[in-house]
Amino acid sequence: MPLKLGTRIGLYEITGPLGKGGMGEVYRAKDTKLDREIAVKVLPNSLARDHDRLARFEREAKVLASLNHPNIATIYSLEESPEGQAIAMELVDGTTLQSPQPLDTALNYAKQIAEALEAAHDKGITHRDLKPANIMITPGGLVKVLDFGLAAVARPDAGQGADSPTLTLGMTEAGMIMGTAAYMAPEQATGSPVDKRADIWSFGVVLWQMLTGKHLFSGDTTAHILAHVITKSIDFAALPDTTPAPIRELLKRCLDRDVRTRLQVISEARITIQKYLADPKSATDAPAQTAGLPHQTHKLPWALAGVLGIVALGAVVWAMRAPSASGTTRLGSASLIMDLTPVETLGLPGQNASGRTLFAISPDGSTVIFVGAVDGKSMLYRRPIAEAAATAIAGTEGAEYPFFSPDGLWVGFAAQARPTERKLRKVALSGGPPIDLCALNGRPWGASWGSAGVIVFGDSGSLRTVSDSGGTPATLVERSQSALISPAMLPDGQTVLFTVQPSSYNWEEAHVDSIHIATKQRKTLLTNAMDARYSPTGHLVFMRNAALLAVAFDAAQVEVSGSPIPLLAGILQAVNAGNSANETGMGQFSLSGSGTLLYASGGIYPTPVSSLVRVDRTGKETKLADVKGSLYGLRVSPDGSRVVAYKTNDGSRAVDLWSYELPSGSATRLTSTGESLFPLFSPDGKSITYYLDRKNPGIYSLPTDGGSTPNLIAAQGKDERVMWPASWSPDGKWLAYLQSVGNVRQLFVRPMQPPGEAKAFAASTFNVQDAGFSPDGRWIAYRSNESGADEVYVQAFPGPGAKHPISLRGGTNPAWSRNGRELFYLQSVPASNTRTVNAVEISSQDGSRVGAPRVLFEGPYQSSTPLRSYDMTSDGQFIMMRVGEEPDQKVTKLNVVLGWAEELKRRVPSSTPAR
Repeated sequence: MPLKLGTRIGLYEITGPLGKGGMGEVYRAKDTKLDREIAVKVLPNSLARDHDRLARFEREAKVLASLNHPNIATIYSLEESPEGQAIAMELVDGTTLQSPQPLDTALNYAKQIAEALEAAHDKGITHRDLKPANIMITPGGLVKVLDFGLAAVARPDAGQGADSPTLTLGMTEAGMIMGTAAYMAPEQATGSPVDKRADIWSFGVVLWQMLTGKHLFSGDTTAHILAHVITKSIDFAALPDTTPAPIRELLKRCLDRDVRTRLQVISEARITIQKYLADPKSATDAPAQTAGLPHQTHKLPWALAGVLGIVALGAVVWAMRAPSASGTTRLGSASLIMDLTPVETLGLPGQNASGRTLFAISPDGSTVIFVGAVDGKSMLYRRPIAEAAATAIAGTEGAEYPFFSPDGLWVGFAAQARPTERKLRKVALSGGPPIDLCALNGRPWGASWGSAGVIVFGDSGSLRTVSDSGGTPATLVERSQSALISPAMLPDGQTVLFTVQPSSYNWEEAHVDSIHIATKQRKTLLTNAMDARYSPTGHLVFMRNAALLAVAFDAAQVEVSGSPIPLLAGILQAVNAGNSANETGMGQFSLSGSGTLLYASGGIYPTPVSSLVRVDRTGKETKLADVKGSLYGLRVSPDGSRVVAYKTNDGSRAVDLWSYELPSGSATRLTSTGESLFPLFSPDGKSITYYLDRKNPGIYSLPTDGGSTPNLIAAQGKDERVMWPASWSPDGKWLAYLQSVGNVRQLFVRPMQPPGEAKAFAASTFNVQDAGFSPDGRWIAYRSNESGADEVYVQAFPGPGAKHPISLRGGTNPAWSRNGRELFYLQSVPASNTRTVNAVEISSQDGSRVGAPRVLFEGPYQSSTPLRSYDMTSDGQFIMMRVGEEPDQKVTKLNVVLGWAEELKRRVPSSTPAR
């Protein structure tokens, strides 16, 4: 709670607020003894219970107390009060650093910033969060560097980076490394140890921004920004033409990703700027090159690699073993960028690249297999690391989820043999046609080939095994509530790692389990973890929030030890994907047994921005609200005053109910469970029915004001699948819902007044979706794929009665008009991201179609499964989601890290022997 004016903290009286941040609240205050204005930074008691925050807060006080410099805000005292811990410090009147600045002004400010950092570095203090928001400019042009809350203090008994930041979920933003993403050094972004050279990088980023007026690194999410910090090339040609040569060279030195060849001391930056400002015409000196051999990131011209591949790889190995500036030999890692020539993009055409496993590296690290698209068609491509281009593997059209045999001679993959048939196959790299191994029930969601001749694969959320020579699959673990994905064999050929995917995509609840094929012994190894792979160095490497982490692992005992260590941020991961078929949590990385890492950059899927719109029958739109993320399951209240829906894909991974007033579009959040889906208004409009995925999953009811505890009205059986509430009968006596039976989604109706047993409606061996009662309660409209394609049908309720086909040449998401005389449905437009809204007159006598369907309008409106995401108003208009432009997530390059196993062993010590 903010402090009231007049509150006393020691000698200081609060006179007004100044700001608020992750490390506390800042107030203007009066020093009652010396009669001066000061600033008071307060860590409230509610935050002081967080030991990490309290320690950082107290460290900031001690750090500031040790510094006495005109360009650093002065601390007066550390106070304790009933309101919490407080730092009394100099009040700096002015504004935060703005950009762009004229050249001379920018360099004057940069010189003062360098002087402040120099004073801190001389005392062994690294700021770690230098950014414009922490730099104040007084009216007289004096620079004041603020906020040493993340500062690290070098200790005589600690090596460099002993206080280095780590990736943690306990901070303000999930998955955020200490510091601010756009200004942190690459070693900070990957969770590596940091020292004063991280401040030099941040200094360079700030100077760049002052000169150009633009952010050097940006992105939709923290993960995307971190990925750019780590991998995005810096175009120094983008600097203004007026940038002097020595300043341009200074920036190149400050922004060197290799800390060993980066500018080593900030005083060199100060001296360079001073010389230029003193005599711009004659200043040509640049910061001296630090002694020692370079150890930079290698981006090889792969077009020449076919000729120079062996020489190039030799050079990389040399660079990995080059002596450091201190004269010691360090086995590190060298990164190469591998383009995907001749393919246009990684993955299947028109599909989210992160949603499935798209590449694999051979056990010896020499060859990469990937799924590539050319001219709208995809297949497997083979790319030896040391060659210039990839070649297509014949017979692998439509392949996905590639995986190597233990000897590296074969590649397994999944492929769609026919529109409704998928198969698991293998192909020899020496040549020959693919060989069928077994049929798949659905999307495979990962596969792994073990040393004992057994392949384990995910199949419609279950785990199954098959011999590597083919045959009938055996079920290893049947799916219950959560899908089982990303299987990975351990070296014994009998133990399988796999991810248990939370059904509501609340990925913090995902966990990695192991199971022994013969004994079926199963246990959980990692929580808040996805897509784990075994490394022969004695580690498990896995995904969390688009970052790669590792933990020590004993493969013989199947046990982890110690805490996971973050290694690399910004890896492409299938999270926040929008389409549930792509929301797998899989990370786009692969490890070879020889110690090479292969990965795609990109982070989680960018958050889309959609629009809630009202559309009349001619297609004329009226925007109601912009929505960060996506709304699904839209339903208009009986009185037409508002619409409810569930929101997802907003970057938070929460799935909750929201209400939007009509016509204003003002939004109210109704639930905060993170697991609420597919709302329906009760016929009287007094409550909202929805599915709640929790420890006691089922269909719940909540008063429309959202101010009461949800009431369970239909429990989901222990061994039953998800129950999607689809429609209320107009008299409120029946509830229709969808539920999977085996691998087929079926429609059920349950009596609610009085309560009774559910019964199947329109039971078949085909998927039934999109159910809706007619306004008079005599009919139910739904879609079924019994004809081989999705079509809309109307059938009498409660039956028996005739079933009438309604749509022609495909139809989904049927919705009744309020008077029941028309039925609407959506139809996809080929080779387009748009859909038509079609209207059909319905006979009130027998529910049949009267005349042919007619198109009302077309647009990029959201379609969804298993229930529609639009609704009708009483005046015959449509409430719909207009889908925003899809963020470009095409992948045209992969990152190859050689010698990564040595770096892994150095970063994450393991007490177990490598296998």
